[in-house]
Amino acid sequence: MVNDINKRTIVNLSMLALCLLFTFLASIDSSLAFLSIVTVIPMVIIGMEANLVFSLSAGLLSTALAFGVGGLQFAMASGLMYILPSLLSGIFIANESLVSIDGSRFKIRLQKGDDTYKFASFKTFLVSVVFFAVGMLAYTVILKYYRGIDLVKDLQADINIVLDLYKKNLTTEEYNTIKNAGFVDFMSASSSIYLLITYIKSIILALIAYYLCLPISRLLYKEKINHIKFDNIFLPGRPVLVLFVTIVSLYIIGLALPSIDVMSVINNFILIMNLLFFLEGLSLIVFLIKNWRHIKKEVNMLLVFVIVIFMGILPGISILGMLDNMLNYRQRWYSNWEGRGDNNEQ
Repeated sequence: MVNDINKRTIVNLSMLALCLLFTFLASIDSSLAFLSIVTVIPMVIIGMEANLVFSLSAGLLSTALAFGVGGLQFAMASGLMYILPSLLSGIFIANESLVSIDGSRFKIRLQKGDDTYKFASFKTFLVSVVFFAVGMLAYTVILKYYRGIDLVKDLQADINIVLDLYKKNLTTEEYNTIKNAGFVDFMSASSSIYLLITYIKSIILALIAYYLCLPISRLLYKEKINHIKFDNIFLPGRPVLVLFVTIVSLYIIGLALPSIDVMSVINNFILIMNLLFFLEGLSLIVFLIKNWRHIKKEVNMLLVFVIVIFMGILPGISILGMLDNMLNYRQRWYSNWEGRGDNNEQ
């Protein structure tokens, strides 16, 4: 027992040392700024495995180091975008509870030998996406209103430079072609592009927290937290219905209050949901590839081909994910698979 506690303490201190090292290196050299992202890994593990006092102390110490070496702006960026969301993600993963039919909360832990086994549902991934997105948007707002730095405006300036280069180097006919295709209008909407970048970055960081930190923690600690495999991602609840109802509701609000720019809200909400459906669609494709030998007779490849190829790869995969969420293709394919044990027994 004492040896287990000592080992856990040593691993926790090692994770803290890595956080401080990555933060220090990222703050002294801009070419090493990517190490701020790497800080997510040890910080999530600390949030999952250490007690609350140690976790909060690690977060404060890392942020203080970022401030002392890199200055206030670097400390805000590191703290709000990486350290705090990572810490909250780890704490949420470790303390996730299930809800019974009567509304009471409970946790499931299985003991096997000296190891304890837990499970982190896909809900923890979605919550982690929210933590990272809120942290990035909070950093953007604080910079704009308290430091006078508008990241969206700076992005628009960079986009304008790119558009000017296009205009100078393309013929009038070529430029009008891409303009009529909506490329120029899309690139001019810097706020939407900034939000798109924020959402994508949040999903990537949440994937790191869920699919990288959990396997690492299982190697280091006796408490093993398992996760859903990537080829089994299925968005919980009824996201397609939520998408439809939300769009209709916002459209009605826009008709009643025309002074409110509802369309931008609708477009950004659709963007968020499409990214999540894209993730489920990608998961479905991975499942299809891994299990092709067993389920090829059940898969309508013509439908998949038409959706993905003719509608475009990115939107096609998103639509595939949306259809999977409504129809649950994996369950259908698996239940009809002739090689299943229960089918052989019948």
